[in-house]
Amino acid sequence: MSKITLINPKYSTTSGATLAPFQIPPLSLMKCAWLLKEQGHSVEIKDFQVSKESMLEWAVRCNADIVIVSTGQILNWQCPQSDISELDRLLSILRNRKQNIKLIGPHLLLTDFLHKYGEVLSGEPEGYMFDLKTKRDWDFSSTEKLYVNNPTDYFFPVLGNRVMTFEAIRGCSVGCDFCFQGMYITRKKALPNLISEIKEDVKAGYRRFFNVDLNFSLDPKYMEAFADGIAVLGIKWGAHATLTGLKNIDLEKLRKSGCEVLMVGIENRHQRGLPNKNVNEEFVSKMIKKIRDSKIKVGGYFILGCPNETKEDVLDTISYAKSLKINYASFQLFHPLKGTEAFSSIAENVVMNKYGLSEKYQGEIDHDWLLGMQKKAFWSFYFRPTYFLDNIGLLFKPRMGLNGIASIIRLKWRIQ
Repeated sequence: MSKITLINPKYSTTSGATLAPFQIPPLSLMKCAWLLKEQGHSVEIKDFQVSKESMLEWAVRCNADIVIVSTGQILNWQCPQSDISELDRLLSILRNRKQNIKLIGPHLLLTDFLHKYGEVLSGEPEGYMFDLKTKRDWDFSSTEKLYVNNPTDYFFPVLGNRVMTFEAIRGCSVGCDFCFQGMYITRKKALPNLISEIKEDVKAGYRRFFNVDLNFSLDPKYMEAFADGIAVLGIKWGAHATLTGLKNIDLEKLRKSGCEVLMVGIENRHQRGLPNKNVNEEFVSKMIKKIRDSKIKVGGYFILGCPNETKEDVLDTISYAKSLKINYASFQLFHPLKGTEAFSSIAENVVMNKYGLSEKYQGEIDHDWLLGMQKKAFWSFYFRPTYFLDNIGLLFKPRMGLNGIASIIRLKWRIQ
């Protein structure tokens, strides 16, 4: 049997230049590791997103039989980071040491640059771990994972520490033109498997859970059945959802099961440049009120600098976010990824980096101005009197409130 190391690399930036950092468990690697260990291999996971050990110094000492490197964290597989310079340096060192390298992750479908370093396992990572060649079904690995590090190492701004991620539905049928979905076929995990997995996570010390599906509300009945199944566990959880998907869901049932926050894509007021978001301003306000009336917090994702937008439109998006009664807001710059519908229509305005990945969109609005507006958006949203008055309840939940503020201004301390 082989000595196998799975690596979750450290990155310096992300594609959307986000200002709110998070560290979440490398879910796919944890499941891959369990599949390999079950076969008798000696397996370890190196999660350099949270490790205090230098990734490059470790690479110089690496002596594994097989090194499996993921090019991206699962939460970002639909919008993978474009700056892979640290990953490039890591792989160069491992290749110079003549390590047997295998690569998984979304970047392998977007650029050929990384293919020179080792065998490319394209597609869903767990599928290749049974014997490193044979494709197996994703749900096969749904009830077990190899735990790594301490639960207190992991942090998600709207939930706090001790956060484990979980998957229920891979893929998404919404089809936003800026989202890369080349990795997955849309399908659901068997609900008994999912609930069993979360019970094991609770035993391992995790108390808060964030769903990394692109759209957990894709199947309302499934989401409600999940809430019924975990209601007795006493956990707190959050999820990505769409406002249209939540329209027919029993939100009270979600709240009673421990749902603390739902994160939804709002993007901008007029949906300009986002033809597949079939909502309007009135519907957004109505649904946000419905969620908050159920005592569940709601967070919104917004995009600045979409094609055909003006500076006035960007400022309007920031104002719009502040006018909505949402608890959290995340502002990202429009980032057209190769392989998406959005990229194909504006490719001549996309600046590519040396890795063959899209670095930034340079449209009618200056990119440096947009970066400044992104910072202004975060600060003006969270640091205003009306926000504190509207979210005074966070003063009684410092884990969520202060941890969120710390992440915005990039402080390292956290409340557990």
